[in-house]
Amino acid sequence: MKEDYKHAVEDYTKAIEIDPYNADAYYRRSRAWLYLGEEEKAKSDMKTASDIGINNTTAIDEILRDYDRAWKTLGNL
Repeated sequence: MKEDYKHAVEDYTKAIEIDPYNADAYYRRSRAWLYLGEEEKAKSDMKTASDIGINNTTAIDEILRDYDRAWKTLGNL
């Protein structure tokens, strides 16, 4: 699973190289950095995403998916 996040960072980095104003790519890379334990990199990317103007729909969708996963996990305990 950790490899998946490493690949995600690589992919989002490529997207950012193509379009340095892609706030969604910074936001998603920030989340991948968090899963990899790279908090400072995650904070930096989140700040950049915020400065550019993150798409609120992206952030809300991510939060709802996380909530749904947590709810399903708790329901299986």
